[in-house]
Amino acid sequence: AGQGAWSTALWVRVDATASDPNVLTPNLTTLPVVLDDPTDLGVLPDGRVVVAERGGRIRIVDAASAMTVSERLPDVVTGDGRGLLSVAVDREFATTRRLFALYSVADGVRLVRYELVNDTLTGRAILRDVLPGASAHPTASVRMGPDHKLYVALDDAGTPAAAFDIGALQGKVLRLNADGT
Repeated sequence: AGQGAWSTALWVRVDATASDPNVLTPNLTTLPVVLDDPTDLGVLPDGRVVVAERGGRIRIVDAASAMTVSERLPDVVTGDGRGLLSVAVDREFATTRRLFALYSVADGVRLVRYELVNDTLTGRAILRDVLPGASAHPTASVRMGPDHKLYVALDDAGTPAAAFDIGALQGKVLRLNADGT
């Protein structure tokens, strides 16, 4: 683990019959998987758990066997609380195989989409390149709503007044199509 990072074990098993990948149904089963500064998680239709680690790695954890597959995103800026901030599973994952990630870049945060094919992230598409985010300890999250829209919550990027400015993206929740528009 890097400076300021912490490790933990994933202690919940997710019900493999979950019909909504954004709703977790915990079972009290221990998975002895060591994670490095986890920031978010989502659930695949087959019960595997997608875990975001601040250092830029996405892990796919198989709840049944505790086996993990991991892949590091190529351009995540880390340090000072920055890094991979959030992941979301497409509500139609069984068909689309899409995952969404929100992470720090040099001058804000980036929203990307991947496809998970044979446990490998492929087809990277940058949906929003530079969204405003704090330069230290940014806070942002991405989720897919029941309307199949992406909801991206952004911090005020260190400018509290921007949250009240309807012309600024800071401090807002953006509602986007799955292609980022």
